[in-house]
Amino acid sequence: MPDALSLVPFYLMMVIGIMSFSRTAELKVTDVFHSSWSISKINKGAALLKRNARYFKLSLLILLVSILSTQIVIAILGREKATFNKESNYITRPGFLGWYYENKSFDGKPKLVRYDNRISFYDTSFNEIFSGKQYSIIWSGRLYAPRSGLYKFYTESDDGSFLYINDKLVVDNGGDHGIRTKEGTMYLTEGYYDIKVKYYNSMGKGHIKVFWEIPDGLRCLLGEDNVYNYIMNCAILNNTNK
Repeated sequence: MPDALSLVPFYLMMVIGIMSFSRTAELKVTDVFHSSWSISKINKGAALLKRNARYFKLSLLILLVSILSTQIVIAILGREKATFNKESNYITRPGFLGWYYENKSFDGKPKLVRYDNRISFYDTSFNEIFSGKQYSIIWSGRLYAPRSGLYKFYTESDDGSFLYINDKLVVDNGGDHGIRTKEGTMYLTEGYYDIKVKYYNSMGKGHIKVFWEIPDGLRCLLGEDNVYNYIMNCAILNNTNK
């Protein structure tokens, strides 16, 4: 979302437009109301309306321009690809939400919290984030299963990784090891599920990929096409991602 401070001038313009419109409209209504006592008063009120018509039009133009300007700025500065989730009216964006820790035990305050379209990272990716070789990451989101059936999930990692669906461990690829793939299965009906992936690296090069295979489908990377996150994810504030 755009920086709130960058939108202050446009919100001020909108407020000025609304105030100008309201004051002009109030003047016209007051003139007509007080002029209703006699024909002469009505004629006087009509004359005032005609004389101040250009101010009324100007205030209306300011109001419309301020609203349009605000919407344009929000559209230009918006950094997140947002959409409406099929399961609710909450604004969501595709992909996982990841917590990056500078230790292998998911402890303390994360060094980085960000959205990742998919989980597919090599050692060079982690070198840009962490200064050492011991780190851990937790990714979470809402998984959409397009149809009912038996689903397969895979983690390919160096070192340990774990995949959970609705807090149930489906793939256990834990321990210190080189690049290794483990799989697990779970029957899902069509709908949404909580998904969480935990990964850590103890030493050497890091590596993590997460795949899935839908019923009668092909194995592919799991990510933005089927995983979503709420823009305002309460887990960031409450640190309930573990």
